[in-house]
Amino acid sequence: MPYTEPQTTAGLRSADTLLMACLDVICLYVGLLLVQSTVTRATSTCGFRRTSYDKHGFVLDISSDVVELLESHTVAGLFECASSVDRSPTFQWFIYNSVDNLCISSTCWAIPMQFVAESNNVLYRKGPPSIPQSCSEVKEMNPTSADGEYWIYPSASTFLGCPTKIYCHDMASESPREYVSLTVNNSGEYPNVQDLTCRGFEKNIAGHVTNFSKIRVDVKVMEVNTTDHTFATGTGAFGVARDCYSQANRGCGPKGTFQVNTKGTGMFIDPQQMWTQFGYAPHTPSVITSESGVKIDILCGGACGGCRPEPLTLFKNFQEVTAQERAVSVTKGNCCGN
Repeated sequence: MPYTEPQTTAGLRSADTLLMACLDVICLYVGLLLVQSTVTRATSTCGFRRTSYDKHGFVLDISSDVVELLESHTVAGLFECASSVDRSPTFQWFIYNSVDNLCISSTCWAIPMQFVAESNNVLYRKGPPSIPQSCSEVKEMNPTSADGEYWIYPSASTFLGCPTKIYCHDMASESPREYVSLTVNNSGEYPNVQDLTCRGFEKNIAGHVTNFSKIRVDVKVMEVNTTDHTFATGTGAFGVARDCYSQANRGCGPKGTFQVNTKGTGMFIDPQQMWTQFGYAPHTPSVITSESGVKIDILCGGACGGCRPEPLTLFKNFQEVTAQERAVSVTKGNCCGN
């Protein structure tokens, strides 16, 4: 039988416990049913800081696929578990095992949980999230935030709500935009030569090279906006290889290229990403993926034509660690009862 949250809150604060930690006074109010735990931290600068954790039910052991994303330690009890998690403002949940006195949590807020009728593991989640999931939320939490790199916690299923370095642009506007800063050159070349029927007589045409230093993303799904040129030189689209060199099956070409490289971003392209042909007499796309999707070399063309990714989705690279100081961490301070 699935867990059902009790509807009554009577007696929620019938038990008060006072803890001392990090020179702060921590007050936990926990009802007899342990439906809700409320941590209230007294500080010298701001009266009271209040954090609520709601009981969400019993869960099975978390999948081994995400075990590297978890932090766990032994505690004396539920109160110590809640207070230790509360000292890390980016943590949004914890699991307490009363049999082993084990406290489990993570900076990733969307790790999947499988609920059961009863187990030793009980999941508690914060009320309103205190971490930003977009640049608009960064601005909401800190209205003075300027353009720059921030830790964002995308809700996209490929990121599990884990901290991700995102460049927030146009923060002075009402609609900030999200970009990924590329640490390695990402560029495409539309060649300036043509031999449509592959007779060995090339002629010069207008060509161009496009370079991207940042790419715009939709943080809700982590899809790349391939036509945003805010941080690009040239007119080509990101991830699109094209030319006007030759017709397919004529024995020469293509020559249009694009190289994607997400090294250093903490992300990669799905190794199964597909490229779709377009234009007149397009060649079959040549897509070579290496370094587990971090680097992709694309060769396409036609007369005129090429290939494009539809859509181009980013995945979290859990094997690549980005230093904490390389981006600004912003959290919502539940200050003075707010």
